[in-house]
Amino acid sequence: MVRSREDALVDWLRARNRLGKFLLRQGRVFRETRTWGVKHREWLVSQRFDWPEHQQAFDAHRRSFDESETRLKALNEQLQELAQQDPYRLPVQYLRALKGVNTLGALTLVVETQEFRRFLTAPAFMSYSGLVCSEHSSAGRIQRGSITKVGNAHVRRVLVEAAWCCRHGQGVSADLAARRAVGQVRSTNIFMFLFAVWFVVCRVYCGWCVGKPP
Repeated sequence: MVRSREDALVDWLRARNRLGKFLLRQGRVFRETRTWGVKHREWLVSQRFDWPEHQQAFDAHRRSFDESETRLKALNEQLQELAQQDPYRLPVQYLRALKGVNTLGALTLVVETQEFRRFLTAPAFMSYSGLVCSEHSSAGRIQRGSITKVGNAHVRRVLVEAAWCCRHGQGVSADLAARRAVGQVRSTNIFMFLFAVWFVVCRVYCGWCVGKPP
């Protein structure tokens, strides 16, 4: 179901892009507020074209967008319910204590990894997700490049998106504080371990920003 939701997300983005590009080709540009908000959607409903062919194409694009959005919302709701059921409930609670990991991201990590204990070390898990450096070495010369991206792309996407939160520092939002206070998260050593891991990650990122080794 997690991968079905990702497919539905791709379909929704493509439908939205097709609708926007069709309007752009016809010279219809919305400039009042941010796109895809309430006012933008009201503006979309009010659009009318002189040529019947253009109106039919616009209606088809808008119908495709609405259908894909409805399907995506339904899958999101089903996954939210699934995350509250055993055996996913407790692992999802722990992972949501990390900054940048929401319910859908935590559930993706749980179902894609299956069992975290099968990875004895962190580098082993990074290899599984393709987050290790490529290497072109010969004799005594060592040359490393970008990440290999050879591994589970779903896990890698969630981890990369979460890692981007490092640029905001170690602050804790009200939503994150509420997630950490739920259930057994704060009452175990896992919370302290997750906090220590995130502290190290933020420290490494800040070291890169100032051009110094962490």
